Amino acid sequence: MVLEAIRYSRGSLQLLEQRLLPLQTQWVEIKSVEDGWNAIRDMTVRGAPAIADAAALSLAVELVQGGNGSQFALASDAVKQINSKLDYLATSRPTAVNLFDAVRRLSAVASTAASQSNATGFSVTEAVVSSAEAMLKEDVEANKIMGKHGAAALLAAAQSRGRATNGKLRVLTHCNTGSLATAAYGTALGVVRALHGQGHLEHAYCTETRPYNQGARLTAFELVTDGLPSTLICDSAAAALMAEGKVDAVVVGADRIAANGDTANKIGTDGTLIPIEQRSPEEITHFKGQRVAAEIDVWNPSFDVTPARLLEGVITEQGLVPRKGLKGEFTVRTWLTELGLLGNGAGANGDASTFSSSSSLLPTAEGFTPLTTESVKEYVSTRPNLAKHVGSPSTKPSWQVEEVGDGNLNFVFILRGHIGALCIKQAPPYVRCVGEEWPLSQDRVRIEAAALQAQAKYCPEHIPAVYHTDGPMCLIAMEFIPPPHIILRKGLIQGNTYPILADHMSTLLANTLFHTSLLAMSSSEFRRQIFEFENNEMCRLTEQLIFTDPYYKAPFNKHTSPQLDEDAAALYEDAEAKAAAARLKLIFMQKKAGVAAW
Repeated sequence: MVLEAIRYSRGSLQLLEQRLLPLQTQWVEIKSVEDGWNAIRDMTVRGAPAIADAAALSLAVELVQGGNGSQFALASDAVKQINSKLDYLATSRPTAVNLFDAVRRLSAVASTAASQSNATGFSVTEAVVSSAEAMLKEDVEANKIMGKHGAAALLAAAQSRGRATNGKLRVLTHCNTGSLATAAYGTALGVVRALHGQGHLEHAYCTETRPYNQGARLTAFELVTDGLPSTLICDSAAAALMAEGKVDAVVVGADRIAANGDTANKIGTDGTLIPIEQRSPEEITHFKGQRVAAEIDVWNPSFDVTPARLLEGVITEQGLVPRKGLKGEFTVRTWLTELGLLGNGAGANGDASTFSSSSSLLPTAEGFTPLTTESVKEYVSTRPNLAKHVGSPSTKPSWQVEEVGDGNLNFVFILRGHIGALCIKQAPPYVRCVGEEWPLSQDRVRIEAAALQAQAKYCPEHIPAVYHTDGPMCLIAMEFIPPPHIILRKGLIQGNTYPILADHMSTLLANTLFHTSLLAMSSSEFRRQIFEFENNEMCRLTEQLIFTDPYYKAPFNKHTSPQLDEDAAALYEDAEAKAAAARLKLIFMQKKAGVAAW
């Protein structure tokens, strides 16, 4: 018997209360979008695929129970209500990638249905409900196909190395990726199930997965319920188990896979951390509301990243992702393009056409939803580590929000409450001051957050504190520095003088540049930081705006006319200036630097 986390029939939805497992089995009735939102937020249901299914089906149930379309006078009324409910559901778990895929899909279905000549509230409702139901079925089918592909790949890889000579594998997995995290069957645990079903599983090991114990509470429960030969181990025992030769293969889930195959997954998969999501300190310091740890600072990242070079393969419902040679990079983009799942893009370096409206937009980060002056309040109020800088969530209606527009690249929100203020910076998938015709990688916000955190180690008196980073939402929450402080460039434009600016700047540069250079770092750490902080798109932006565009009539090169026409024309004709800029551009492109240079 395979466990299920979701029970659904049209007009009825029940979710398994996973917080009570494995000691109690209790089903929660979901009758509305609000019920679904609470179940997702409170982790009654968890796991990205299951979250998406629960959200979609909670909307379906509310639509059916609310009148099955008869509650809408017009098709446009149905679309408006459906989109409002989807926007609300999207706030339940801002890091759940599948949730945002479901929201976009159902919104598109509603719009398409409403565009038909004979569209009614009933026809729009039927289209959305049917699509939500199809998602549940598709999830199960995709998991089973993935399990089949993965089982064959794991067995072949192990046997090519002289393991599993008896045709049976000993497999280690981490966190929970089974039927409790999906509609049914599972992803990585689905591979283990497929091996067992084919008679190729000798033993399954699962880690406890601290601090939320998804492995101990959920994966172990699934393995025992299904009757699979299995053993639970401590997270810290995994290395010893492998050292004793008791593991032939490791299969884990993937929350995110980069274009080169680098894979972000539940913390504990690999040791090279990236700032994706910092979870609540209480997950470590408290148990059932009771403090069990001393008063101490807590570092609780939710994910870490496994470099592609350490992976044997990436399993999908479309098969294994190809790679260059035996241990080369995974050709994710090329493969997705061949499957028709990704458009083409890219242009020559320094070519203005790279950023023209005819170019394909850079893909938006999975899980990304642009914030507004209203939704940013919801985002902050549901995160105690942020709300404490503004005010109690109960005072949210009185919070003041301003989109200050201080940046050329990003959106900047200032929230003010009765306690204080907070700055939220979010990166759209384009240059903010230009718009969508100039796409720009959202990875820039990850680099900015990491750079600020690194610089704060060496010069904290001149770096604002970073309180929170959210990879999927491409945002940073940071200290708000109140008036009379202003943006420096504004003060300089106004003609202000700053007598101690040179001292502050030299202190900042000396401390950060020295400590992030080869004078202070080992060569291996220096190379690692180059890899971590390099951003192709930001480098191209600098190469274009600083070293290329100013010297000819480029599409995005604007100046005050007619006042500067003469000066601009002179610069366009200045061969010496162009040659000097070209030399500097060459240095910029060839010389690598660490944190501070970003």
